[in-house]
Amino acid sequence: MNMLWRIVSAIGFSLFAICVIGISFCISKDIYSSGDLNAYLAMRKDASPLKLALDQGILRQGSSIEELLAVATPRSRQEFGRCVIYYNFDSDLGKDRASVWMVDGKMTAAYSNNWKFFDSTPPEIKTSISRIGRGRIRVGYFPHEIQELREIEEAEMAKLKGQVMKDAVPPK
Repeated sequence: MNMLWRIVSAIGFSLFAICVIGISFCISKDIYSSGDLNAYLAMRKDASPLKLALDQGILRQGSSIEELLAVATPRSRQEFGRCVIYYNFDSDLGKDRASVWMVDGKMTAAYSNNWKFFDSTPPEIKTSISRIGRGRIRVGYFPHEIQELREIEEAEMAKLKGQVMKDAVPPK
């Protein structure tokens, strides 16, 4: 009976340790649901150099464009005043479906498919970019409104050029 108790205790302790390690890992990666876990596993499935650098913390909030280019080269970018969004990074696996947002030359957000590595882009910048994007899409459907939409885009771009990045990158 004593031997059986030791075996059961060892198995129980091992399972407890595995659960603690698993929970600690999930919390460190901001995984709080099965959907989060699925998104993380999908991101890691085709792990490009960019995704690995973001996941391992080599690239992080506040990284510079030089640090980004040392890891991966974007094929496309969209400029919105002080915010530039880089995407379509090359990798051995083809396009890796990642996007990196930089404000004032500092990384403020990084995404891959449904996975968000981090996002500290100020809400007013995201709102302006969203309005510009929706306006550009709308021009395709309503070409007769191009002048009105162009005015909206110019107003939003003026906001983006003049916005001071508040708390997007914490002080070091």
